[in-house]
Amino acid sequence: MAGNRDVGRRGSKCRTKADLYEQASCEIDYYLIRLIIFLTGPPITARSTTTVTTRRESKVFQNAYGRLENIVMPILTAWLQSDGGVAWNMGAGLIVNEDGDFITAAHVLTCISRPPEAGNPPSSYTTKFGSTEAVFDGGYIHEELDFGWGKLKGYTPSPNHQYPVFRSGEVLPGELLCRIGYPFIEEGFQPRWNNRTFEFYNIDRLPQFINEALVSRFVDFPYMARAWMETSSPGLGGQSGGPVVDEYGLVCGIQVNTRKYPIATAEPDWSYYVGRAVTVMAIRAILDQHNVPYLSR
Repeated sequence: MAGNRDVGRRGSKCRTKADLYEQASCEIDYYLIRLIIFLTGPPITARSTTTVTTRRESKVFQNAYGRLENIVMPILTAWLQSDGGVAWNMGAGLIVNEDGDFITAAHVLTCISRPPEAGNPPSSYTTKFGSTEAVFDGGYIHEELDFGWGKLKGYTPSPNHQYPVFRSGEVLPGELLCRIGYPFIEEGFQPRWNNRTFEFYNIDRLPQFINEALVSRFVDFPYMARAWMETSSPGLGGQSGGPVVDEYGLVCGIQVNTRKYPIATAEPDWSYYVGRAVTVMAIRAILDQHNVPYLSR
């Protein structure tokens, strides 16, 4: 299958600075548009439908977050550059079973499997998977979908650890879901190179951040219907690979990227940004193909 590959400790490049600047720019543009609409829109009365929607959103986010806060993990990759500087990339992921299988976005997994800079030791390119001491042990990348599945070596689950539950029912346009990830960092978080390996400070204190994801439409893949779902708001950097869940905390998709579309207007430069997630149907099909066990309901 073109574009799909197994990966070990070596791989291709992860996102460039230009990619990150483009994503940051689209996120800023989106929230500026929302602020302008809010400031220039009609006043909201105490009995307006907006008030009802806000309460509904609050309930959805509260229920979902309560079930996922201890299941979503940050995936931090740090590497030593040829000039001696330290670079790093943040994503999110889910460990789906006690064997240490995890899922994330393909570009996050590609970054994990990238080789060190020439002349640097293997330890100069290191990935930290949340609070676990496990290490990356290969995986599978579906480049077109931007979905990746990996294996952790040395993974030991904590007592009573819970795993994500994948939704078996259909996701419909108009459903209000939410994303969970790690777009922000705490002071003193910067990974440090001590001439032997990386030291990661405060990774357990990384704040989780959730935002709304209203399902707007589904997009087909050439050989897979409804492979992606697009949402009316984009995800944030650091949420890539994190789950998109319903009010019960059931996984409905994995956030992978942001899409830019021209707005239906005569203005040629007007555009809008939406979020894109790999659907739970596509995720389950890939996990089934590789005999990866998971929970569903």
